[in-house]
Amino acid sequence: VWVVTYDLLRGDESWEGRVDAVTGEVVGFRSLVVHARARGAVYPRTVTEAEVDAPMPFVTVQTESGAVTGDDAGVFPFAGGRLTSGLDGPFFTTVCSDGCSNPPQADFDSDVGAGLVDFGSGGDQQVGNGVSTRAERNAFYHLSRVRRVGRAWLPSEPWFDQPMTVNVNIASTCNASYNSGSNTTNFYRSGGGCNNTGEVADVMYHEWGHGVDLNTRGADGATGEGTADVVSIQMTHSPLIGPYFRTDGGPVRNVDRTTSSNGLMTRTNVGSVCASGSGAQGYAVHCEGQIWGQTAWDLAQSLTAKYGDRTGWRVSERLFFTSLPDAGGYLPTDAFPIYDAYVAADDDDGNLANGTPNGQEI
Repeated sequence: VWVVTYDLLRGDESWEGRVDAVTGEVVGFRSLVVHARARGAVYPRTVTEAEVDAPMPFVTVQTESGAVTGDDAGVFPFAGGRLTSGLDGPFFTTVCSDGCSNPPQADFDSDVGAGLVDFGSGGDQQVGNGVSTRAERNAFYHLSRVRRVGRAWLPSEPWFDQPMTVNVNIASTCNASYNSGSNTTNFYRSGGGCNNTGEVADVMYHEWGHGVDLNTRGADGATGEGTADVVSIQMTHSPLIGPYFRTDGGPVRNVDRTTSSNGLMTRTNVGSVCASGSGAQGYAVHCEGQIWGQTAWDLAQSLTAKYGDRTGWRVSERLFFTSLPDAGGYLPTDAFPIYDAYVAADDDDGNLANGTPNGQEI
């Protein structure tokens, strides 16, 4: 055979073709670049589950040839030699806060040359496994996952590609937050009857949901809390927001009106359920926001009944994310009511007068 090698013009891959010297038939064709992978163990959703192997999407790795960023499966080109990496990349940078140890920050370093960047498993709170902590791995993985879903539906929204700092193992308990000024998400250690919020996927989806809410249309605090809960609903297909947020197994909220202790929440009975606060109707935002959360859960159930589980949830996900640029408050009197945004997102022919495919369900 003749062996022919060439490089792509962009300079990042070499290929080899093998051609039969008599017949001219191509008998072999391969990339000469070895593709390596970044991985780590995470909880699929919450702390009572067994850790599973997962890719670390879009993680940046230092190679002997320079820095490379993996794809959404954690795969990156590798020509051999030493590899080093922290859990950071173009979209998320994890920071282990307030005195973490073993190591102080996620840190993989190996000259074995096997091409596997392995952040490992285990670790206990701010004490890692020698490479990373659970919260660092879980936060990087689950935030990468929800970003990928949101960006698929809203590819032109610039916020999805802005770098976010992810602070984990903060020396406090029973909370998490999103800071719009610094574009950071913040997750706390376990204690006070709560588990580590950087190890519960729903909490990460919720806090990231505040970011996508505030960077699309945005609205009042109650609608914002509801929107963040709906992000979690779309990712988990569950009405329980954050199971095992509490060490006794309790979630943060339950937005299924048929099983929630609040029952059906409406504009007229919210005052009998919620304490006063700064929501659109003057009640506590997390409580009042469940009017919107319950509505979104009911709509998802109607869509899955209509289309089946897979297609129904895909339609629910599409309507939710594509409505966000036009979705303001949950009240029909708001300037940009969510109902109108959903109907517009559902329209398939530019004519709302003839209805929309899922208008009955909406």
